[in-house]
Amino acid sequence: MHGCRRSHGANHLCNGWRQIAGISPAADQGARLEDFCDEAVHDGFLPWLQEAHRRAMRSKSHNSQRIFDEFQECPEYVVQEAIEGFTRNWETRVFWFNGEFLYAIANKAAVSTEDGQEVIITGDDIPTEFLENAKRIGKEALKVLPQLKTPNGQPVPMTLIRTDIGCSDSQVYDKNTNWDPTQNTFFLNEIEYGGTTYFIRHLKFDSIPMWAKLYVDKSREVHELMQNGLNGHAEPPSKRAKTESVVLKKPAVSKKPAVSAKPAMMKRPAGR
Repeated sequence: MHGCRRSHGANHLCNGWRQIAGISPAADQGARLEDFCDEAVHDGFLPWLQEAHRRAMRSKSHNSQRIFDEFQECPEYVVQEAIEGFTRNWETRVFWFNGEFLYAIANKAAVSTEDGQEVIITGDDIPTEFLENAKRIGKEALKVLPQLKTPNGQPVPMTLIRTDIGCSDSQVYDKNTNWDPTQNTFFLNEIEYGGTTYFIRHLKFDSIPMWAKLYVDKSREVHELMQNGLNGHAEPPSKRAKTESVVLKKPAVSKKPAVSAKPAMMKRPAGR
């Protein structure tokens, strides 16, 4: 669920829940999280999980106390609700560079398919509804990212970013979500600062030349910004040009006192 369990015992998943008297918050939370995991597995909250994953989940639930012991400094814990739409719909991953759309791939994870095999489609095979909504939401998501800057503080357009857009078509139980379960609701699932490399093999075109050019151009752009930076980390171009054009003169040789060409004649003392 999109909620949290705070260290003082408050529970955002079930508003009516209260800490059990006489039990420490960490231990109480651990017990509650174990019950939640077991309930999710046994009662079918995640019915689409394969049996192997159910066994793994059941095993991990007994180790939940260790999580609280290791991360006692954490003020809260976030549990994400499993969206059943992932088992029926494509998750569309959009690749961006300099804030511009490059291409998209859509996939269904192996855990979501009946035969346990991941399915990946690209290009015109992606349904228009999924592609256009993924581009629309992804474009808005880029706006929340912090400004990328060079080491000397110059702003520069963002490099590779991937936005992953999911689709929900059933009831969602998060208390802050009011999605219509009878319609497709597209949502931002993740923002990745580096796209998964193995997706590239599924494209219908050779993208290596494109990526090479993008990064060469970006390197030159960053270098130019670094050279022209005016924030104290680099000399202004006008000053640098003037300095470089100055011709350094050879320092004058210091003059020594004049020396007589002929040594002084010593007179022989007069005889007595």
